[in-house]
Amino acid sequence: YECDGTRLTEMPATLQAFQRCKPVYESFPGWKDEIRGVRSFSKLPAAVQKYLEGVQALAGIPVMAISTSPERGDIISRTDFF
Repeated sequence: YECDGTRLTEMPATLQAFQRCKPVYESFPGWKDEIRGVRSFSKLPAAVQKYLEGVQALAGIPVMAISTSPERGDIISRTDFF
């Protein structure tokens, strides 16, 4: 959020301050490539990798698991952070 011209890293402490806040949106390019069944981060399209890297940067924590379809086994488990 942004409040009174300042970007916040935490939610405001009061409802009055929160009412003056505006959400800050981040945009990422989309992709049309099929990712169903991909089980390796390096095999994901570049746009997907950049999106996930952006999510990590914004959240401040690593993305550890990525589901690439509704199928239970179509998950990329990332352990390369440790």
